[in-house]
Amino acid sequence: MAWRMTILPALLALALMLGGCEKAPSIQAAGGEEQPSLTFMGFSARGTRLGVLEWEAQAATAQVYSQKRVAHAQQVTIRYFQKGRQVSVAKADSAEIGTESHDILAVGSVVLKARNGVVLETERLRWDNQRQRVSTDAWVKVTRQGSVLTGRGLSADRDLQDVVVRQDVAISAASITDVREQAQDPELRQ
Repeated sequence: MAWRMTILPALLALALMLGGCEKAPSIQAAGGEEQPSLTFMGFSARGTRLGVLEWEAQAATAQVYSQKRVAHAQQVTIRYFQKGRQVSVAKADSAEIGTESHDILAVGSVVLKARNGVVLETERLRWDNQRQRVSTDAWVKVTRQGSVLTGRGLSADRDLQDVVVRQDVAISAASITDVREQAQDPELRQ
């Protein structure tokens, strides 16, 4: 029994070292669906471009599917950066992160808060890493300085300065003066 306690940690360490040298195997369930090749508690991932941090995701738990090249994460916080400085932070119930593309799909009670005070709420939000934009076809609510913009479908930059709501657009504000000021404000174009 004592030798098992000594050898087992050594075998696990050897397996981890060897596993780092090879592509992780995919595991197939009886129905043919891929099982996670890795499962994490306290997951973290980063996306960089030319060595500059662009986004960082943290999650309570995550599963990596090597064959599908995707990670599924739960209770997610995603921080977006521009020129190395944080410009916004998003929280969601779950997210799917492309391990090669670094695209992210956040799902469930998604809230994106920008440094400039703009808050976006929706049920689904996609980060397109190639285009450096967030988008959704779902219903959205954008709050800025007491005004609320709602509609369906959105495209925006990571710090919510360039926001476009596509259809069923409605706005409520404390006064018509607020609406006029926002319409002239280049930070929030609709």
